[in-house]
Parts: sequence; structure tokens; C-alpha cells
Amino acid sequence: MLNKRNIYFIVVIAAEFMFLPVLLIWCIMIRLRMSLRGISKRPNIFMGTMHINNWTNVVKALRMKGYDVALVVWSPPAHEINVVPYDLVLSKRYPFLFRSKYTRFLLQIFLFLWSTWYFDLFIMCFKDRLLDRSILLRWVELQLIQLAGKKIILNTYGDDIMTPHMTLGTKYKYSVLEGFLKDRDYANRDECLVLKNRNYCQKWADYIVSAIDHVQYLERIDDCLHMRCVDLAEFTPACETSNSIPVIAHAPNHRLFKGTAYLIKAVDELNEEGVHCTLNIIEQRPHNEVLEGISCADIAADQFLVGAYARFAIESMALCKPVVCYLRDDLFELNPVWEESPIVNANPDNLKEKLKELILMSPTERSYIGKNGRAYVEKYHSIEYIGNRMHEIIARVWFADKVKIL
Repeated sequence: MLNKRNIYFIVVIAAEFMFLPVLLIWCIMIRLRMSLRGISKRPNIFMGTMHINNWTNVVKALRMKGYDVALVVWSPPAHEINVVPYDLVLSKRYPFLFRSKYTRFLLQIFLFLWSTWYFDLFIMCFKDRLLDRSILLRWVELQLIQLAGKKIILNTYGDDIMTPHMTLGTKYKYSVLEGFLKDRDYANRDECLVLKNRNYCQKWADYIVSAIDHVQYLERIDDCLHMRCVDLAEFTPACETSNSIPVIAHAPNHRLFKGTAYLIKAVDELNEEGVHCTLNIIEQRPHNEVLEGISCADIAADQFLVGAYARFAIESMALCKPVVCYLRDDLFELNPVWEESPIVNANPDNLKEKLKELILMSPTERSYIGKNGRAYVEKYHSIEYIGNRMHEIIARVWFADKVKIL
């Protein structure tokens, strides 16, 4: 018996078969157009369509290097609309097209046609690509982009490539798998589909950029680069505070994956033992309030399950705060810059002791760690550094080492 879901699949699959020859002809036309005009010295860059708010800094970095870049997102969460400076938010620009699955499908097709016409190089994640919301066309999307003479750089986000049940299993005492098992939305996640998509992307991407814990899921990495970056001009160091009792800032976007329960337990036990501290959990708050909370804190606590640091730790170090975070031992070899990191490495087993050491330090001692963190961010997570590294990668991909980029 046909229901609405089955009818939708039938209609969309039929439409995809109908559009496929159109897209093929379109891409061939674009390739001919590119051959006539010749290769441009600086490719126009499309970034999207996943809502990664830190990519706004990557865009800024690339524009500083002279690139024409557009950051286009499909449908970010409500708290990011009109707050995060994306160049184009499709759900906001075309709300009438988001009212129906059928019109959203047509928007995908239009997005593909428009982007392949105006842009030369695509920086995307492994999911939420141009045609990733389709049923069949998603499996020929990258081939079509390449047929049009364009280049593709894929950067891992995390959820787009993670298969913790398959890859991690019970190998580690603490890992992100714990969060996946406890979270109802992730416990029954189809990792076979994630694996299929990951293999597809690894096969067809021109270049893959990845780092931190993401590298353990990939068979192919062309450049180990953690693309999270900050504009240090926007971060005024706040090395010391006037707090009589040390304050620990923690901003979990997902408590189960950050190991927040372990942090709360450690802080409670320390206070019971007379090592007094205050835990400030900054949750579901605007970004400016998160930064204010970090600035007013003495210590920043990131995560204790994933095994790698991300945006919160980077911004905390930029504000000169000592950061405590779990960095998994076997990931250091795959992330060599970690050897220079001043992050205090703590897992759930030793978290209480590591926090105790930081709490009992003098403000001057904590400030010293914080300043080293700021220097680390300047070296590996500033927009200048990421801009230079991405400039090198783009040159390598776009010109295939045949022409020196100007």
C-alpha cells in the first residue's frame, strides 16, 4: 500500500533520473566554458552547506589571501540565524521552498547549477554537500563536479565520518563511543551508511583535510590540518581574574559527548575535600556569552571522552586560560603539533587530581600556562596560519603543481 513516504520516494527517484542527463549536459557545458576562458589564477571558492560557524573565520582567512569565497549553509539552527555571519542562509533566503520536500529537492538542483556555474573550487564536509539530501544523485555528485572541471576539498567535521561502534569498539576505556551508546539519537545510528558515504567521498575527493580524532576513521588523509581558527584581534587576553575562589568554565554543546558528568563529579569531590572551586556550565548560550564566561574564569575545561580538543579549547587558550582536556595518547602521532600544546591532559581517571593541581596553583602560575596557550594558538590556530596553509593546499589542488600561484 502506498503511503506519503513511499509516494515521495517514487516521485523523487523519478525526478532524479530525469535530472541526471540535464546535470551531465550542464557539467559538460561548464567544462567547455572553462577550457575556452582558461584557468584562473585564483579560483572562486564555494564553502558549505553544513552550518559550521567557525568556517566564517576560515572564510576571513581566505579573503585575506585574496580569494573570492562564499559560505552558503542549508538550514542552521535558529540561534545562529542573524548571529553567525554566513554569506547565504538558504532556509532564510528561500523560506517558501522549505515548506515542502519537493520544493527542497528543486532547491538542491538549483544550488548545484548555480554553484557549479560561478565557483571553481568546493570546500565541503563529507555530508551536507550540494546533493547530499537526494536519494540517488548524492552518489554521483562529486563525479559531476569534477566533470565540470571543478576541484573538491573535503574537510571532516566529526559526525560526518564517525563510526565509533565499528572503529573504536571496546578498544579504549574512554572514548566518544560512550556518548553514542548513551544518546538515544546516536545509539541506533546507521554506521553502515556513514561508512558507505565516507568511502565514496574518499574515492572521489581531490583532496582531504583532517586532523584531531577524525583521522582514526579515515583511510586517506592528504593533509593533517585542524582548520579551526580564531581572529586573535578579537580576543583580548584575560590572564588573571579577581575571583577569590577559582572558577572553572565549561561549555558543553552535548553533555554526553563532552563527559560533563565526570567534570561535575570531580568538582563536587574537590569541594567536599576542601579544595574549593566553582563550576560555571555555559550551556545553550550565545557565543558572546560563552566568551564572557571564559574570560571571567580561571580554568577552562573542554571534554573528557573524545580524546581531542576543538573550538572551546582554542578560544580559551586565545583568552590566556589554562585548558584541561583529554588528549588520547595514540592520537599524538597523527597530530604532531600536539607535542607543543600546553593543554593539561586529563581523562576521567585523573581529572580530579589535574584540576586540583590547577586550583592550588597561584594566579601567576596559571597565567603562565595561559600565555603559552595563547602562543600555541598564534602558531597553529590563527586566521593567518590557517590562511597560509589553505593557500598552499589550494595551490596544490587547483594548479596540480603545474603553475605557481600568484
